[in-house]
Amino acid sequence: MYTRINGTIYRYIDSEVQGRLIVTSDRKKTDSTFGMKEGYYFRTISNATDQIKDIYRLEFWVDYEDKVIKDEKKWIANIKRFSKYDIYDDDYAVEISVSKRCEIDGWTMFDPFLSTKDILLSDCTGFYLKYIYSKKENVNCAPSIVEEFKVDKSLFLATLDQYRIDRI
Repeated sequence: MYTRINGTIYRYIDSEVQGRLIVTSDRKKTDSTFGMKEGYYFRTISNATDQIKDIYRLEFWVDYEDKVIKDEKKWIANIKRFSKYDIYDDDYAVEISVSKRCEIDGWTMFDPFLSTKDILLSDCTGFYLKYIYSKKENVNCAPSIVEEFKVDKSLFLATLDQYRIDRI
């Protein structure tokens, strides 16, 4: 989950044990109110004192036609944290998954109900950003508000880059 406070994006954690936290790995986004643990900076927050207008998840989706799994055309793109490619390289790979057994044409089966495949963004024909809000514009959302945008590849990559774990 993510949140914005005064225009800055943070990871947002709502835990029964730790309470509500904002987390970042970027020291520039911190001040003296942040603690540090295992390379991450964190701060307990409250809706009363912090200007939290939005709390949301962000999903990256792609249009891709697979030779084996023909009934799926739109896939959630799981971002590979340790990809060997530069994010702006034409050969940048994302991971797609399906709840089926499949071990051919680049598919790897992890268990009987999950197979994954790395695909190149250059092989994708469409790009989408999907925001799922649990709080939007200071209003708690139940059910969640979903906003999906078809975007060009350059905006998709820029957003992907902005939300990388080492940038948040």
